[in-house]
Amino acid sequence: MQIIEGFDLYHKLDALAKEIATTSTPTIIITEHPEYVEDIFFQHTDVLFNIEIKSLINFERDLLVKKHIFNTKIYNTPTLVYNIRHILLTNTFQFFKLSTNPYSLIDEIIKALKLLHENKIPYEDVDNDLTREKLAELKTIDHLLHIDNTYFSLDEVVLDYIDESINEDIYVLGDDYVSLSQRALFTKLDAYTNVTMLLSCDDEERLESVLHHFYEGPYINHHTDQDGIAKHLFDIVPVDRIGEAHVIRGGNYRQEILKVTADIKEKIVKEKAHFSDFMVITKDELYQDYLKTIFDQWHYSHTIEDTTLFYYDPSFIKIKNALPTMQAQTFHDISQALNKLDLNNDYKALLKQFNSDDSITPYEYFYFLVHILSSHQVSEPTHDAIIVTDFHHALSATPKHLYILGLNEGSVPEVISDEGILLEEDFSHMTVRPLSLIERQGLIYMQIIRTLHNPLSSLTLSYSNADMDGKEVMKSTLMSRFEDLYELTEPAISMMIHHEQLYLRGSRLPDHPINEAIDNYIASKNNAVIIDEVYRDRLGKGMSVSRMETYNKCPFQYYLKYGLRIYPTIDDSLKPTELGSLAHYIMEKCLDDPEHVHEHAFDYIHDHLEKKYQANMINKFFIDYLVEDMKVNVRVVRNQLDHDSFTVTGYEQPVQGMFGDIPVGGIIDRVDCFDHYMRIIDYKSGDKDLNLDFAAQGFNIQMLVYLDLLKKETKLDPGAILYYSMKRRILTHAIDKKYTLHSAFDLNKYHAQFTMKGYVIDDEKYTVTYACDITSIPVKLKTNGEPDSHSHIISQEKLDFLMACITDYITDLYEKLRAGNIPIFPTQSDNKNAAIYPCTFCDYKSVCLFDVFYNENKLIKSKYLNTLKEGNENE
Repeated sequence: MQIIEGFDLYHKLDALAKEIATTSTPTIIITEHPEYVEDIFFQHTDVLFNIEIKSLINFERDLLVKKHIFNTKIYNTPTLVYNIRHILLTNTFQFFKLSTNPYSLIDEIIKALKLLHENKIPYEDVDNDLTREKLAELKTIDHLLHIDNTYFSLDEVVLDYIDESINEDIYVLGDDYVSLSQRALFTKLDAYTNVTMLLSCDDEERLESVLHHFYEGPYINHHTDQDGIAKHLFDIVPVDRIGEAHVIRGGNYRQEILKVTADIKEKIVKEKAHFSDFMVITKDELYQDYLKTIFDQWHYSHTIEDTTLFYYDPSFIKIKNALPTMQAQTFHDISQALNKLDLNNDYKALLKQFNSDDSITPYEYFYFLVHILSSHQVSEPTHDAIIVTDFHHALSATPKHLYILGLNEGSVPEVISDEGILLEEDFSHMTVRPLSLIERQGLIYMQIIRTLHNPLSSLTLSYSNADMDGKEVMKSTLMSRFEDLYELTEPAISMMIHHEQLYLRGSRLPDHPINEAIDNYIASKNNAVIIDEVYRDRLGKGMSVSRMETYNKCPFQYYLKYGLRIYPTIDDSLKPTELGSLAHYIMEKCLDDPEHVHEHAFDYIHDHLEKKYQANMINKFFIDYLVEDMKVNVRVVRNQLDHDSFTVTGYEQPVQGMFGDIPVGGIIDRVDCFDHYMRIIDYKSGDKDLNLDFAAQGFNIQMLVYLDLLKKETKLDPGAILYYSMKRRILTHAIDKKYTLHSAFDLNKYHAQFTMKGYVIDDEKYTVTYACDITSIPVKLKTNGEPDSHSHIISQEKLDFLMACITDYITDLYEKLRAGNIPIFPTQSDNKNAAIYPCTFCDYKSVCLFDVFYNENKLIKSKYLNTLKEGNENE
């Protein structure tokens, strides 16, 4: 096989066209970009004789037709989804279990099976138990799925029909064919005819060269003057500038698009350019929507496809309305009932495919249909249109004004993530594996490099400073590298080109009914009304400190969760709270019996988690590792207690009473006493600390409230409030660099790794501090024996002041709650502390529709106590 290497695909094809455009030898060029290759060849000949340019799938289909193979079928999505669901229903698996909506799981199974087939990965020869278990179950599904003469891809079929009957010269643009099955196909073709492979690689071992050295044969180097792009775009080597480019900066994504489209319009008018002289690169759907809206307003032709959603299809609406009232419980009965409706023929034919007696509820049948139906995309072909595409398809044989949009971190270049049933860790245990994450990332880099080798009229790069929520976003490292490689200038753009009326700018559409809706929206700030008095009692039922903190974070979130009792859907997997309960149980039982952690743990598992433990290998894995971690935690805590003067007086100790005028109660994980002092300790599965400024404003106050209740109950003085983190640590030590998680555990050497967080309440004699094991509390002593300035020690006076602040704050909060006040008013700290921002991962974001332009955040001050102190001093 002959290999033509080099990153400049355009010039490689141009040189090839000069050589073979008028060949008399039958020739096939295999590419996923046939129009691009044709355009280059037509620059050297008016008519192509003896040369066929086709995609790989068309080449494979033509080959099967020549061999009179007509009954081969490829799995389609509805068939796969339907059959895999049947397999999950009728078989028992550890990893894959049927649920009320199993279609995300089925998607992942389909992806995994396709990956295994495309890369000819065997199910055996794996040196890891977890991976072996997953592959064994996938193998079973694959075997049960088998339908005669049906395959995952044509690559699986065609390989057996390649023989001496193929006598054309074959040229392959190999960058787009990376699976092992495709590479095996081309390798076999080379045994019977002349195959030439065009690859984006060079003599150097580079990240982009994922196919370098895979094919055997002589390499022909094809270098151009633009090789600096390929060599230096993704490194940090200092380089001379290789050209000029424009840069456009947007305040947000929409402003970025407004500037880009204005620049395009100005070029079209001034240069009398055609629409087809412009290529815009973006994969982001939001950007495409903005572009399409503006181009349609201007009546500019473009290649962004119109998407027709099946949700609005009359037949689908009839099915959706009919399903909730159905009593049928099988595919056959539901499909038969639906086919009696007045549906179009396509829907009737689809429903007839699903005729088994497999049980399914009408509720799940709806999700099944939603999953197998696809939105229809329509693009009217036009000769003169602005090309909007992604890097994979961004190839042009004629000079274009090229715009690369969205050069923000995480967006361009696109970041490949490790997700799915089979992960990078699994592939590392296999004898045959697909491309790694790094290699797949390299393919994206290669596509960007290939795009920049297109003949260009101009190059324009753009990025934004913030997203549509006003949150800052960073320009990408690629954009920073463009600044090194190109002499960048910012074009003068007239935003007056856009004449659209935007209500966010205060504009009005005369006599339009939307005006009233906008006025109502602004007046209410998208908020719910005050709760009617008759329902307000329900808001305060079951009051606890944690519920008050939820209300403090966001009243509307509290209303949805505890008022309407809308909870997020939880699957059948092991819950973090269940692991937390197990960890707390072990701490309670084993501090006085550290040698029997395993026995106590599995007593609890048998009583509370046995079904989940036995039914799921992943659950078993997490529980087993937690038990091993807790053996370390029990030894650490036992060691801490052995080195200080406090003794444990209570585990899981209940407290209750009045905090201000609010009845509250709860459970303290551990209470220790020394002399007339008490300290309370909370076990946490993650990291948690006490921020006094945030506590004064109602955040993370649970343990402070419990301390106050316990103080009133016991008449003891508060000595400390501490958080012990039970999460796994990677232990390191300056004098022992070879220590690993598998090394013998030395408690004395690594004891300090388990220092608790929180505060010690002490006087100037530091009585409590010296009574504690100093390495276990957040205090460091200077050489003179006194705590340093960074130690977390507060006086009783400061604690009293803090508790007074908390009492006033929570009392006011409780009064608002009882008054039925539930505005959309989430908190946000002035220092952007993520723990204070409840909208992060909020289950109710789609319900409240928080609008950054009209809704506000309740500001939480990071220096709140200092502000109070200064205010008191001024008074």
